[in-house]
Amino acid sequence: MALQQIRDWNGRDIPAVRTRAGVWAFLDFADNLMRGGVPQWPAPELVQKLCLSDKVRYFSAEDQHLLVERLGYYSDLQSAHSEDAIQWSYFGTVSYAPVHEQVKFANSLLQNIGIDAENSTCSLAIWRRVPHPDSLNQNGPELDFLIVGDRCVIVGESKWRSAEGFWQGASGTATQLELRRGFLRRIGKTAFGATLAIVLYVLLDDSQVPAGLSKASDVPAVSISWSTLARNVAHPFQAEFQRYYEWKRNLIARPYGVTAPG
Repeated sequence: MALQQIRDWNGRDIPAVRTRAGVWAFLDFADNLMRGGVPQWPAPELVQKLCLSDKVRYFSAEDQHLLVERLGYYSDLQSAHSEDAIQWSYFGTVSYAPVHEQVKFANSLLQNIGIDAENSTCSLAIWRRVPHPDSLNQNGPELDFLIVGDRCVIVGESKWRSAEGFWQGASGTATQLELRRGFLRRIGKTAFGATLAIVLYVLLDDSQVPAGLSKASDVPAVSISWSTLARNVAHPFQAEFQRYYEWKRNLIARPYGVTAPG
């Protein structure tokens, strides 16, 4: 498809191309991301995600040439469907905020999910790989976000258009939820000295809710929607993220000629 200029969440025109199936991709991965208060761009966490993707094959030969100009190859961070892009834009930007803003955000998040706890200090990190709960080796799950406070620890799993992952763990029968609960039970509580440990799923809609979510557990597992998070005024860039979320939601692929929601 032909190169087009589309309006981003801040009203800026950015170059993009689209597959026939309706998936948008941007010539510059940075056009798909909020920057927040990161002093040096791109942040190291984002460089970690700038991996070569074979999904460039879904674009026309002409568009493939455009998509690889910036990096020399195509990365999934260029896709409007990128889960990592919204993960960074929400949680990654908080991780670079001052500590008092991280504490305020973490406590508001606990209120949103109905957990009675309040931290006086905390830190937030994204995309941290932890020891495997089965073998204790270094090939454990990658946590989308990890909030460590003096009162509780939250392990997060973010979903955009994907569903719960299965066939994981040493036996190949575990789910993503089971691995994260296992990590907190076997390692997390002891390592962080936490009396309260929570698994939090961030979902686009209710169709993604995994089996096994329950507050009535030694490791509670709950969910929250991206739309709810977008309204959380404790986020240091809430107003911008609200616009970003609506923009990204409206870019979900749909057949040509079908009006985007909103």
